[in-house]
Amino acid sequence: YTSGQLGRALSHFEEAVRIFEAALGPMHPRVAAALGNLGAVRDDLGEPEEAREHFERALRILDEAEGT
Repeated sequence: YTSGQLGRALSHFEEAVRIFEAALGPMHPRVAAALGNLGAVRDDLGEPEEAREHFERALRILDEAEGT
């Protein structure tokens, strides 16, 4: 990927998280999916700490959705 492509992907996934949170609530599995994608892009950009935050939040959402 080029940095421009990753930058656009980052912007799109950030927007997706905002839209899903507004429409479905912050603990919806679709928010978790978007956060996972956002984390992957952050990791590809060399931002492992930011990626980890997104992945951990996604896991918390999914754990709660499963009732664990």
